[in-house]
Amino acid sequence: MKKTNLILLLVLAIVGSAGAWYLTTKKESNLEGYDFHFAIKDTADVAKIFLADRTGKTVTLVRKDKVHWMVGNNYDVQPDMIKTLLETLNQVELKFRLPRNAVASVVKDIATEGIKVEVYNGSGKNLRTFYVGGTTSDDRGTFMMMENSNEPYVMHIPGFQGMLRPRFLTEEQDWRERFAFKLRPEDIKMLSVEYPTQKAKSFKLIREGIGFKVEPFYDVVPRINRPPVSGMIDAYLQGFSKLGIEGYEAGNPKADSLKNSPVFARISITTKDNKAKTLNLHPFLERNEQGQVMQSPDGSVHIEHYFVDTSEGELMAVQHFVFQKVFWAYEAFFVNPSIGR
Repeated sequence: MKKTNLILLLVLAIVGSAGAWYLTTKKESNLEGYDFHFAIKDTADVAKIFLADRTGKTVTLVRKDKVHWMVGNNYDVQPDMIKTLLETLNQVELKFRLPRNAVASVVKDIATEGIKVEVYNGSGKNLRTFYVGGTTSDDRGTFMMMENSNEPYVMHIPGFQGMLRPRFLTEEQDWRERFAFKLRPEDIKMLSVEYPTQKAKSFKLIREGIGFKVEPFYDVVPRINRPPVSGMIDAYLQGFSKLGIEGYEAGNPKADSLKNSPVFARISITTKDNKAKTLNLHPFLERNEQGQVMQSPDGSVHIEHYFVDTSEGELMAVQHFVFQKVFWAYEAFFVNPSIGR
């Protein structure tokens, strides 16, 4: 009896080991050779990323240096966005393979709605080309398929619960840094702020040597014949170092009417290399259901946003809260801050 039990235990051990070996090697052989290795180990080697969707929209992101990237016509890319994209390329992993009966449907969706992604290094070598499709029903996995492959996979980033597709945007304006101006005071040659309905408040700053002189914008406005308060001009110009916008309005169907609406302020800057840019700020007036401009109890109109058309042909949306720091008046440069502007 003991001998029989010993033989039985030995057989079970052999069968168990063989079963484990079979399951392990079967799992590995099922994945061997399949194109699910989307991740790029060294993203510091990535120099260009091309994105295209099925509607014809394309974006090309080009590395400028270790940290900065450019998009389109030499526009700076938002640092956080390119950082997220590179992290995605580095960390994406296989979540699971699709059941056979689901493959055809996902391939069809990728063919009609997928985003093509091409990644190149500094030498122009293609590191990866793949397609990003939709998401799983729980939004925790994203369908991706390598070029020239016939099988899509469900990919994810371990520890992240969400969709990866929104990280591969094909609208150029979504990638651009959101600044109306990003200038150092020493880069500015001339600056003017014109308030068409408040001529006495309008002014010009004109560089003289290492400093600036302040003049009224309109010749009919009397000059203030005393020097500006020390430090006031420098304090003002700092507001243009990173003057942010809310967003770009390319494709806005109301663009023409917005450009023809009243202008609250017109800001023009010429840099030392003679590049000029002008912003026309049109107040966005909130209206009620009857189309009437909404007013505060005291009868005043509260402005929170402006639509801005630029001399470069762009349309942007900005917040009053952000821009109010550059809405100075001519006399403000001559009033001590302790007294108030």
